[in-house]
Amino acid sequence: MCAARDTTMTVATPSSLYADLQVDAIPDAQLAPLTWYGIGGKADVLISPRDVASLSMLMRRCHRDQIPVRVLGSGANLLVSDSGVDGVVIRLNAPAFKSVEYNQYGRVEALRAWGGAATEQLITELARRGLAGLEQMAGIPSSIGGALRMNAGGKFGSIGDAVHSVNVLQHDGSERIYLRESLSFDYRHTNIPEGIILWGVFELKESTT
Repeated sequence: MCAARDTTMTVATPSSLYADLQVDAIPDAQLAPLTWYGIGGKADVLISPRDVASLSMLMRRCHRDQIPVRVLGSGANLLVSDSGVDGVVIRLNAPAFKSVEYNQYGRVEALRAWGGAATEQLITELARRGLAGLEQMAGIPSSIGGALRMNAGGKFGSIGDAVHSVNVLQHDGSERIYLRESLSFDYRHTNIPEGIILWGVFELKESTT
């Protein structure tokens, strides 16, 4: 997620980018406490949008002003440079980005999970509901967005095996939905275009155990 700060130039991150938006912003935010390794420097500003509209406008403004944007998920398997991170670091930890919606398209086997939802909590709930299809993610600490971005998985498969569609918020603030047929999921890699993964829809099945 986080590249080293570019010491050859300074990228200004003015508060005017987000002051009028529904966000929680922390300038000069320490990132180390938000990662599993507990190391690393500061972000110019750490922003947690409260809704999609605010996130979309923030992306549009950063794109316009050429401000770097990165997304911080669960913080697992992540190293942050001690020199810190330029620009905006976004966390999708507001309730709007952590929800899971069942019965998509009128079918009990289809669900939509937002990018900030935790995979482990989702798998536990699916087991309770008698639904299978993402159990290959058991024990992998990640957000849904992070898991989709790297096609996380284990010896029995990956998250891409269950994907129906993915919604990506592009750098210009617009949304685009990609159906499974247009996506490829390889070992720890996907061709999901750059941007912020807002949500994924997954095709599940009734558990036989």
